[in-house]
Amino acid sequence: MKRIQDLFKKKENEETWAQFDQALKSIKLWATADKIYQYPGFVDHIKLLQQPIISSLTSERTRLSGTASDLLQALSQAMKRKYEIIHELFMPTLIRLFSRSNKVHVRNTLTCFKTIVENSKVPRTTHRLCLILKNNNSDTKNTTSTGNISKSTRYHVTECLNAVIQVNATNDLLRYVADIEAAIRNTAMDSAPEVRSSIRMCYKLYCEKIPDRASK
Repeated sequence: MKRIQDLFKKKENEETWAQFDQALKSIKLWATADKIYQYPGFVDHIKLLQQPIISSLTSERTRLSGTASDLLQALSQAMKRKYEIIHELFMPTLIRLFSRSNKVHVRNTLTCFKTIVENSKVPRTTHRLCLILKNNNSDTKNTTSTGNISKSTRYHVTECLNAVIQVNATNDLLRYVADIEAAIRNTAMDSAPEVRSSIRMCYKLYCEKIPDRASK
């Protein structure tokens, strides 16, 4: 891991990006086959590699960004609920990637995010996803630049929120119920039909998981 940290001190270019790709694949292999995530200090090593992994996720090189995404998915599958602390390191980047113009990257990012949720539950993600939706104003006529989030991001965030509500137990969701309700109220009137459709599914799941609150 220390050698990989030294490797990533180099800049990504035509000569180094393949080395970065192989290094990320090695971490994935060590995690799945050798279970290095069980060793003390593993999370600290990942924290030291946070920026290199983020740079790989956001790389225009589809192969490198895909490998970084595969690594996160593999770690979430291996670590289960213990992955949540690592997810906090990379979730803001994954959300930012939803606004990309490259549809392949956006689709891959959504798959990555949903797979992480399915593997690790990550209930703390609920607050951040809801915060984006409840603070957004999709009416561009009455919105400042800080409050206007792209349609693509709004849609994909609602899809991620659906996944989080679906896989988590009611007890894990109750601490975020006010956030969920605020997000639903604000997004129900979104200007984009696909966003409204997605949040309706979110409301349906909310009703199933927390019927007592939904009836009120």
